Order: sequence, then C-alpha cells, then structure tokens
Amino acid sequence: MRSAATRTAGFSGVAAEQFPSPSKDLHVYAQLSSLVGDVRVRLTCLQVGAADAEEVYSTEHVIRFHGKLTVEQVHFVWHQFQFPIPGEYLFQLWTQGECIAERRLIVRPKGGS
Repeated sequence: MRSAATRTAGFSGVAAEQFPSPSKDLHVYAQLSSLVGDVRVRLTCLQVGAADAEEVYSTEHVIRFHGKLTVEQVHFVWHQFQFPIPGEYLFQLWTQGECIAERRLIVRPKGGS
C-alpha cells in the first residue's frame, strides 16, 4: 500500500443557533502528494459519541495525481450540509483503504461553551 502525504490546518470548532444546524455549503481543502495516476479519495464525516461513531456524510472522488512529488490541491464541497446535533465530529480522508488524515471539530450551540 502506498501512503499519501497530507497537510492539515484550520479551525477546531463552530457554533450553530439551532440543531440540526442551518444548511450551509461546507468546503474542505487538502493538499496531497506521494500518489500517482487516478486515485479514489473519500472524505467522511463521523459524529463521535459515547458508543460507536456514526457516519453523517461521505463522498468519494477520483483525483488525478501527476507524480509522487507533485502536491495536488483537493477541494471537496458538501452542499447544504447540516450538523445533526451538537458534539464532536471527525472528518477523515481515505484512499486505498487507509485513513491518511483526520481532523476533529467541536460543534456547539451558539453562546454555549
């Protein structure tokens, strides 16, 4: 299995006035390298709860990598995305059966802590 190099950055939380949160477009950007050719890349959002994590949304795209040393810019857009409840969410980036990056996000009620 080939592993992909990734870079993650961003923020760690968002607030919503109500739940499910108002529908908004969610944009996720990633920089990937170390892969060659047409590769399936999947972005998944999981709600992390006390028991098992539950998938909220997932999408998969084929990305064309032009060489192992070339950094490819990947942009996922989830239209009209909603967070069902406040709590912790995990965004994972998968390729070739391997999670290559993940980022946690805390969703809280506006005005809450």
